[in-house]
Amino acid sequence: MEVALVLAALVAVVHGASIVYVVLGGFLGLRDVRWLVPHVATVTWIVVGGAMLAECPLTALEKWLIVQGGGTPYEGYYIGHYLAGTLFPGSLEQPLRDLSAIVVVASWALVGQRRVALRRLAERTVTDEERLHRP
Repeated sequence: MEVALVLAALVAVVHGASIVYVVLGGFLGLRDVRWLVPHVATVTWIVVGGAMLAECPLTALEKWLIVQGGGTPYEGYYIGHYLAGTLFPGSLEQPLRDLSAIVVVASWALVGQRRVALRRLAERTVTDEERLHRP
């Protein structure tokens, strides 16, 4: 069934976009801290799923759609199939995963640092205004 293969391709595109979101989405918290809620939830899901060695639901859905479309699903996982050896050498997969984790944590730290700085600035502004209006 051709529709299933089109849907499998769509799932693969969404999967790629979700990987970009996981790595860079924490920086959206610089715009509005509420962006961190779905980002932390997504990263937590990935870490817990990875620790339990569970297959990513998007990978499972894509493979199922491929089978429904009469195709043979690929072995392994999304990154190994589409990215490693294509966008970067397979030998860099683990270092890039480590770098991705560092980027995620750095984005959260940057958002936290910015929130502290903005809070201090707001407190300082209130204090200056109180001083100006004292009798």
